[in-house]
Amino acid sequence: MQDAEVHYLRHLPLAEAPDIVMRHLIDEIPWRAENIVAWGKTYPQPRLIAWYGDARKNYTYSGILLEPLPWTQALLDIKSRVEAIASQGWSAAENVRWRTRAALNRNIVPMENFKLEG
Repeated sequence: MQDAEVHYLRHLPLAEAPDIVMRHLIDEIPWRAENIVAWGKTYPQPRLIAWYGDARKNYTYSGILLEPLPWTQALLDIKSRVEAIASQGWSAAENVRWRTRAALNRNIVPMENFKLEG
């Protein structure tokens, strides 16, 4: 990303302890298991996904259409805290949960993360 400005935040203050928030998200989000097609073969994605956002903020990739689920209270809390720090608003977020530790290690990303879209 040429001329990108990247900021790293090690800890985001939350309304509850991070492990409680994470457990709530893991247990309450309706995770989707999708397949992708690569080189003519169908494979399960290495991650589970859930797309949340404002109305009509659809997202499509690899032939998969994601229509946003309404924001949960927990996600709205995280969203508002991130927006306050970033001084920028977001209209949608992809929640990702990797199926296995091996998939996590291959992709080098947090076990659960949020892809926020402006």
